[in-house]
Amino acid sequence: MLTVENALTYHRKVFAFPGRVTDERSTGCNSLIREGKAQLLTGAAQLMEEMDWQKPSAKPTQAALFPSSMDRSGLTDSERALLRLFDERATLSLTDIHTQSRQDNSMLAVTLLVGTIYAAVNILVDVAHGLLDPRLMERG
Repeated sequence: MLTVENALTYHRKVFAFPGRVTDERSTGCNSLIREGKAQLLTGAAQLMEEMDWQKPSAKPTQAALFPSSMDRSGLTDSERALLRLFDERATLSLTDIHTQSRQDNSMLAVTLLVGTIYAAVNILVDVAHGLLDPRLMERG
């Protein structure tokens, strides 16, 4: 119960699943609900809704990480070629990228690494500025 009191002190939501009234182990949860210290939960979906947790609809694709609207003026020819591929198809295998880009392995590896770092930095900047919910970046 100390944890509940601490959570309430910090204005955090507290939830509890009700238990059978005849079960001694349900006394704590049922008391919290009865005293208004915890909100009654009936399932995981309700908890996700209450906490405003939204399951990401899909993993980000190459096209989502490198949108066609991004400024491409400072990019190399190799980077622009890859972005054109991503504009055409949302998801490509590494073999497809290699075959269609016609870049040698070492140049392709460097270009993909630089692009990935660029995308990661932009995502972190968006999170820092409150433009992107960091929970969407959790692995699932």
